[in-house]
Amino acid sequence: MFVNFPARFLLELGFYPQHSGFGYLVYAIGMICSDPMSYYSGKTDVFAALGKEYDVSVNCAKRCMHYSIQSAWHVPGNNTLRGFFSSCSRNCPPSLGEFMCRVALELNDRRQHKSAEQESGAWGTIDSAHFEALTPAQSSVR
Repeated sequence: MFVNFPARFLLELGFYPQHSGFGYLVYAIGMICSDPMSYYSGKTDVFAALGKEYDVSVNCAKRCMHYSIQSAWHVPGNNTLRGFFSSCSRNCPPSLGEFMCRVALELNDRRQHKSAEQESGAWGTIDSAHFEALTPAQSSVR
């Protein structure tokens, strides 16, 4: 399972790594990315695996992940995260399941795009609009 990729992406979205929910999200999203069909078909229970890996209850893990999502969602000016979930209102972040699935899909798309670029040997350029979307959200909390 690739762990650095989900962690870097969550940092780009303005998440705080000091929250325990951050680590749980990285693990869960990495697990979904490594075998999406197993997750979507219901063969893999991410929360049970998370509980075994970190020795926490399922409710505790869900609560920590939800808190981490809410904290990042309510950072002033965090338009990068809100841009991925444009159907959600400013006051209501996406649900835990919706968040994990959407981020896993985005990471798999990026991974496939990156491997396609490496195979073709093409080095794409990034214009300023894409660069701003990839930079971490600026936080007033330091």
